[in-house]
Amino acid sequence: MPLLLAGALALGYASAATRSQASTGPATIRVTDRLTSYLHLGTGIGSREVIGGNLYSSAGHRIGHEAAVCTFLDVKARLCHMVFTLPRGSIVVEGQLSSRLLYELAISGGTELYDNARGSVVSTSLGLQPRRDVLIFRLTG
Repeated sequence: MPLLLAGALALGYASAATRSQASTGPATIRVTDRLTSYLHLGTGIGSREVIGGNLYSSAGHRIGHEAAVCTFLDVKARLCHMVFTLPRGSIVVEGQLSSRLLYELAISGGTELYDNARGSVVSTSLGLQPRRDVLIFRLTG
């Protein structure tokens, strides 16, 4: 009987390990953001944008923040690395964009609830004074 119990426990641990490595999603998260800081460093190719903002729920409650660094590849195109910190973890987003008014980037991972997250985020500008956007995260795995 102890051998049978040991085998069952081993299967239980293997099952728990599989669940902990399971993908996040499918899910959709909709938030809005408001720019709180912006700094442009340098000029031309290789210059950078450093961006910070707050994230809000659909009810208008502040639920997190964002940080981004974008490096210009030419006059418009930039390569960006963004982190969106939400109440139950962070979502990491990366990719190339030509305009911050409308873009779609890949979700490359995350932490806590969003560990191993995959999918995309679409950002659409809502206004420029102050800078606000709606962000829709489509988690596929």
